[in-house]
Amino acid sequence: MNGKHMIKAIVDIAIFLEFTGEESLDPDSALNAMERLSAELQCMSAEDRQIFSEQCRALSGAYGDKEGFVIGLSEALGIE
Repeated sequence: MNGKHMIKAIVDIAIFLEFTGEESLDPDSALNAMERLSAELQCMSAEDRQIFSEQCRALSGAYGDKEGFVIGLSEALGIE
């Protein structure tokens, strides 16, 4: 399995949870899901957290106007 693809999938989910309007996704449910995602990712080893952060930065350019969000995702999730 390629970790880059897994990290991209996590980034895509985080973007969905953060930017989907409340008419399509309940804000409380989105926040709860983001908090659960964060809690699980915080359980990674220090090495895996570092890899996740590096890959987020490497992938960020592909996300257009969400680039800044992706760059800061590791910090926002509490793993950096």
